[in-house]
Amino acid sequence: LDVMNSVRQAGERRNFRLFYCWLILLILYLLSDIVTVFYCNVSQSIFSDSCLLEKESAMNFTNNMKNIILPEPCQADVHEFVLFVPVRVWNVDVRDAIRRTWMQNLNKDIRFKIFFVLALPVIDSIHAEAKLHNDVLLIDVVDSYFNISHKVHQALQWIDQNCPKVKYVIRVDPDVVLFKDRLMVYLEERWNPLIRTIVGYCRRLNCVVRMSTSKWCMPRHYFAPNIYPPFCAGYTYILTADLLKPILSHWPSSYFHLDDVLVTGLLASKVTNMRMISEEFLFDSEKPFDDFPCHRRGPIVAASYPDVEQFIFRWFAYQNRCAHKPNTFSLSIF
Repeated sequence: LDVMNSVRQAGERRNFRLFYCWLILLILYLLSDIVTVFYCNVSQSIFSDSCLLEKESAMNFTNNMKNIILPEPCQADVHEFVLFVPVRVWNVDVRDAIRRTWMQNLNKDIRFKIFFVLALPVIDSIHAEAKLHNDVLLIDVVDSYFNISHKVHQALQWIDQNCPKVKYVIRVDPDVVLFKDRLMVYLEERWNPLIRTIVGYCRRLNCVVRMSTSKWCMPRHYFAPNIYPPFCAGYTYILTADLLKPILSHWPSSYFHLDDVLVTGLLASKVTNMRMISEEFLFDSEKPFDDFPCHRRGPIVAASYPDVEQFIFRWFAYQNRCAHKPNTFSLSIF
């Protein structure tokens, strides 16, 4: 009997310890939110209400914005996925490198429609490039980091008007790579179809930057609160196509250059029953793609290399390495 009592008391003590551990973790989690909010509110009081990096080339949104070059419309019964890459117009080598590497696998799947989003100026070679590859959307604004929201708007609007049967829209930065097979594994293995959903590396309680020299600086006359609503980082996110019309219908006329905050945060939050799924381990913009093992369940997105020649060399080396390992993604390297 004494032994049984001792065992029971030891079990109760263990349960109490577990309870207190969970309680402490919960308190720390709640306190971290409070500390973050306090920091955001206090730190911003020391900054002025001006952003030095605001450019003259930055412009307010207008419904009269024009597209100069267009890709071919989607085929209604074919294209299910539309992927677009905002990139500087003069980065021809970057576009060519993307076409030769991770984009090649997407183009071999008829369900995918992919295009680049460019802005002014119109360089000499752009019309020939667009005619050759048929994957360019060129818009009538000056190419600037501060006008990237206009690129995203025109891309989303073009998709909404020209891709009636699309299921998913994917926005990808040019400095990451996307693995098609890993993307498909993620989407096809879900129990329920995604509806009004954004998937990416999503953040909450993100402080608004007021430091005047930062490219992320946001003047108070554009956005007054000190904390952004939850949003997904812009280097890659996935939208279900049923979000396109609601997001476009709420698009503001005032200037707002942080497209990820705008699209996946401010505008998406206005959509009824919108859901946000954060997959920080599947959307990695820091670790280079070839640092990961060759596996179908690896990250959907990983960092590229800034040097184009190095990127191409390491991409094909990685593909050759992975081609000889089981349970990896399918490869068509050449």
